[in-house]
Amino acid sequence: MTDTQAPNWTIAYRKFDEPLFHRVTEFKGTWQEAYDFAGKFAISHPEQDQIFYLPTREAEMTEFVTREDIANVMIDDGSRIPVAEDGAL
Repeated sequence: MTDTQAPNWTIAYRKFDEPLFHRVTEFKGTWQEAYDFAGKFAISHPEQDQIFYLPTREAEMTEFVTREDIANVMIDDGSRIPVAEDGAL
């Protein structure tokens, strides 16, 4: 994963029945900022069932992210769900 202190993090969200996550492109922060933002986003968007924090697309293109994690979110059951770059605040 990417450096937790660098502004390489954002969030992605989806409803359980959607086939992919939507990565928010308007937000970029540290791991802690993304974690905090995910909590605020969950409160203001209760219709979203899953909200994850993950590296930005730019950070995914660095050596710090494994190939399997590029454009995917690993959910609790171990499966990887694709990520679209179309999330909006």
